[in-house]
Amino acid sequence: MQPVKKQKLSSLAVNAIISLIEEQKLGVGDRLPSEPKLAILLEISRPSVREAIRIMEMAGRLRVEQGKGIFVQDPSGAALFSPFKKWLTNHKELLKEHFEVRLLIEPHAAARAAERRSENDRLRFKPVLKEFRYAVKNKDIEAQIQADEEFHRMIAHVSGNRTIYELMKTFTAELHEGWISTLHTPGRSEASITEHCAVFDAIEAGDPEAAAQAMTNHLARAIKDLGLKLGEKKLCSE
Repeated sequence: MQPVKKQKLSSLAVNAIISLIEEQKLGVGDRLPSEPKLAILLEISRPSVREAIRIMEMAGRLRVEQGKGIFVQDPSGAALFSPFKKWLTNHKELLKEHFEVRLLIEPHAAARAAERRSENDRLRFKPVLKEFRYAVKNKDIEAQIQADEEFHRMIAHVSGNRTIYELMKTFTAELHEGWISTLHTPGRSEASITEHCAVFDAIEAGDPEAAAQAMTNHLARAIKDLGLKLGEKKLCSE
């Protein structure tokens, strides 16, 4: 199945980069090949390499400098200044844009999914919810990201709106920052279990309004936990 394959590729990419660092005896401060070159060198898709770099950057194993490259970093030393907090500070604008778009799309997708879900769709949600809970219990961040992305992608699919589904496929295949950042935030994974269940329960009950609200609440709480302020735009008459 696609989620299993993606999870293996993501894990493979992280392990392959670590092996490359060890084989080439790269030390702290040494530069790795660029993202496209790593994808070719490791024979792994570029999206998987990109996600692996993000995960390793947040863990303090790599340091990414815009326009300069990807550098090896000592995770024990990085822990002193909290690599995730530093990453979050440097990517706040990107995350704001990420969640602004999702707030426009996903509540509507959840409402449509509640209107159109079938018994087969309901059964397909169950393993994804279970997989996410299992990953949280085992503190497996990579597995959490994959299961979380699959849950949101499945809602878009069940909505029956092909445009929404294609947008969500792009988000989960190319723009991992939102999922990676939220699931690195303390307590967010555990909260997401409850929030996912609320969205699923509303979809299963065929309640579009409740599904849209549950999805809005889920995204709003993630935004709050990340310390982001999307702000309100003024009307032209103000």
